[in-house]
Amino acid sequence: MAEINVFCWRTAYRGIISDEYLFNKRSVLGTMENMGKRLNTPEFETDIFDDGIIKGFATHHPAGEKDIPRAYDLMAIYVEPPFKGLGIGSELIRSVEEKAQGKGFGTMIVWTLEKNDGAIRFYEKHGYARDGGKEHWDVWGAEIIRLRKEM
Repeated sequence: MAEINVFCWRTAYRGIISDEYLFNKRSVLGTMENMGKRLNTPEFETDIFDDGIIKGFATHHPAGEKDIPRAYDLMAIYVEPPFKGLGIGSELIRSVEEKAQGKGFGTMIVWTLEKNDGAIRFYEKHGYARDGGKEHWDVWGAEIIRLRKEM
Protein backbone atom coordinates (compact mmCIF):
# COMPACT_ATOMS: atom_id res chain seq x y z
CA MET A 1 0.00 0.00 0.00
CA ALA A 2 2.85 2.39 0.73
CA GLU A 3 4.28 1.70 -2.72
CA ILE A 4 0.91 2.46 -4.32
CA ASN A 5 0.66 5.67 -2.30
CA VAL A 6 4.11 6.94 -3.21
CA PHE A 7 3.83 5.96 -6.89
CA CYS A 8 0.41 7.64 -7.14
CA TRP A 9 1.76 10.80 -5.52
CA ARG A 10 4.72 10.90 -7.89
CA THR A 11 2.58 10.43 -10.99
CA ALA A 12 -0.57 12.39 -10.10
CA TYR A 13 1.05 15.32 -8.30
CA ARG A 14 4.11 15.89 -10.48
CA GLY A 15 4.05 19.52 -11.60
CA ILE A 16 1.72 20.43 -8.72
CA ILE A 17 4.01 19.57 -5.80
CA SER A 18 7.75 20.06 -6.09
CA ASP A 19 9.97 17.21 -7.26
CA GLU A 20 12.06 17.88 -4.15
CA TYR A 21 9.11 16.87 -1.99
CA LEU A 22 7.88 14.01 -4.19
CA PHE A 23 11.23 12.34 -4.78
CA ASN A 24 13.40 13.35 -1.83
CA LYS A 25 11.02 13.83 1.10
CA ARG A 26 8.38 11.23 0.22
CA SER A 27 9.56 7.63 0.49
CA VAL A 28 8.04 4.18 0.67
CA LEU A 29 9.66 3.51 4.06
CA GLY A 30 8.45 6.81 5.52
CA THR A 31 4.98 6.23 4.14
CA MET A 32 4.93 2.69 5.58
CA GLU A 33 5.77 4.12 8.98
CA ASN A 34 3.04 6.78 8.78
CA MET A 35 0.46 4.32 7.49
CA GLY A 36 1.33 1.79 10.16
CA LYS A 37 0.57 4.37 12.84
CA ARG A 38 -2.95 5.02 11.60
CA LEU A 39 -4.23 2.01 9.67
CA ASN A 40 -7.48 0.85 11.22
CA THR A 41 -7.03 2.81 14.42
CA PRO A 42 -10.19 4.03 16.15
CA GLU A 43 -9.78 7.35 14.29
CA PHE A 44 -9.15 6.00 10.77
CA GLU A 45 -10.41 3.11 8.70
CA THR A 46 -8.89 1.75 5.52
CA ASP A 47 -10.72 -0.19 2.83
CA ILE A 48 -8.46 -2.26 0.60
CA PHE A 49 -9.25 -3.52 -2.89
CA ASP A 50 -7.53 -6.88 -2.94
CA ASP A 51 -8.41 -9.55 -5.50
CA GLY A 52 -5.22 -11.44 -4.82
CA ILE A 53 -3.22 -8.31 -5.62
CA ILE A 54 -3.67 -5.10 -3.64
CA LYS A 55 -4.72 -2.67 -6.35
CA GLY A 56 -6.05 0.24 -4.33
CA PHE A 57 -7.20 1.54 -0.98
CA ALA A 58 -9.21 4.30 0.64
CA THR A 59 -8.68 5.82 4.08
CA HIS A 60 -11.60 7.55 5.81
CA HIS A 61 -12.82 8.93 9.14
CA PRO A 62 -15.30 11.36 10.71
CA ALA A 63 -14.25 14.77 9.46
CA GLY A 64 -14.23 17.29 12.27
CA GLU A 65 -15.05 20.22 9.99
CA LYS A 66 -16.30 23.18 12.04
CA ASP A 67 -18.70 24.32 9.32
CA ILE A 68 -20.05 20.81 8.56
CA PRO A 69 -20.41 19.12 11.95
CA ARG A 70 -21.64 15.71 10.74
CA ALA A 71 -19.35 15.21 7.75
CA TYR A 72 -17.40 12.08 6.91
CA ASP A 73 -14.00 12.50 5.24
CA LEU A 74 -12.74 10.41 2.35
CA MET A 75 -9.20 11.21 3.40
CA ALA A 76 -7.34 9.34 0.68
CA ILE A 77 -8.12 7.10 -2.24
CA TYR A 78 -5.39 5.57 -4.37
CA VAL A 79 -5.49 3.04 -7.17
CA GLU A 80 -2.30 1.56 -8.60
CA PRO A 81 -1.92 3.43 -11.95
CA PRO A 82 -1.90 0.31 -14.19
CA PHE A 83 -5.33 -0.59 -12.75
CA LYS A 84 -7.00 2.82 -13.14
CA GLY A 85 -10.12 2.89 -15.26
CA LEU A 86 -11.30 -0.57 -14.15
CA GLY A 87 -13.85 0.65 -11.58
CA ILE A 88 -11.67 0.05 -8.52
CA GLY A 89 -11.83 3.67 -7.38
CA SER A 90 -15.60 3.70 -7.89
CA GLU A 91 -15.96 0.53 -5.84
CA LEU A 92 -13.84 2.00 -3.05
CA ILE A 93 -15.75 5.28 -2.96
CA ARG A 94 -19.11 3.44 -2.81
CA SER A 95 -17.82 1.28 0.04
CA VAL A 96 -16.70 4.31 2.04
CA GLU A 97 -20.00 6.12 1.42
CA GLU A 98 -21.99 3.06 2.56
CA LYS A 99 -19.93 2.84 5.75
CA ALA A 100 -20.43 6.57 6.41
CA GLN A 101 -24.19 6.24 5.96
CA GLY A 102 -24.22 3.19 8.21
CA LYS A 103 -22.63 5.34 10.92
CA GLY A 104 -25.28 8.03 10.49
CA PHE A 105 -23.33 10.50 8.37
CA GLY A 106 -25.21 12.25 5.56
CA THR A 107 -22.42 14.41 4.17
CA MET A 108 -19.18 13.27 2.57
CA ILE A 109 -16.20 15.54 2.03
CA VAL A 110 -12.87 15.12 0.31
CA TRP A 111 -9.93 17.52 0.15
CA THR A 112 -7.80 17.44 -2.98
CA LEU A 113 -5.13 19.51 -4.64
CA GLU A 114 -6.74 22.40 -6.51
CA LYS A 115 -4.73 21.61 -9.64
CA ASN A 116 -5.43 17.86 -9.55
CA ASP A 117 -7.91 17.93 -12.43
CA GLY A 118 -8.09 14.14 -12.73
CA ALA A 119 -9.13 13.69 -9.10
CA ILE A 120 -11.64 16.53 -9.30
CA ARG A 121 -13.25 14.97 -12.39
CA PHE A 122 -13.38 11.59 -10.61
CA TYR A 123 -15.10 13.06 -7.53
CA GLU A 124 -17.51 15.13 -9.64
CA LYS A 125 -18.46 11.96 -11.57
CA HIS A 126 -19.45 10.48 -8.20
CA GLY A 127 -21.61 13.44 -7.18
CA TYR A 128 -19.13 15.62 -5.32
CA ALA A 129 -18.98 19.37 -5.94
CA ARG A 130 -16.69 22.18 -4.82
CA ASP A 131 -18.16 23.87 -1.79
CA GLY A 132 -15.80 26.82 -1.39
CA GLY A 133 -13.52 25.25 1.22
CA LYS A 134 -9.90 26.07 0.42
CA GLU A 135 -6.58 25.98 2.28
CA HIS A 136 -2.91 26.46 1.52
CA TRP A 137 -0.61 23.68 2.68
CA ASP A 138 2.87 25.06 3.19
CA VAL A 139 4.49 21.63 3.40
CA TRP A 140 3.37 20.93 -0.18
CA GLY A 141 3.44 24.53 -1.39
CA ALA A 142 -0.02 23.98 -2.89
CA GLU A 143 -3.68 24.89 -2.52
CA ILE A 144 -6.22 22.25 -1.57
CA ILE A 145 -9.96 22.48 -2.10
CA ARG A 146 -12.89 20.73 -0.49
CA LEU A 147 -15.57 18.87 -2.39
CA ARG A 148 -18.81 17.77 -0.79
CA LYS A 149 -21.57 15.27 -1.44
CA GLU A 150 -24.90 15.14 0.38
CA MET A 151 -26.16 11.57 0.58
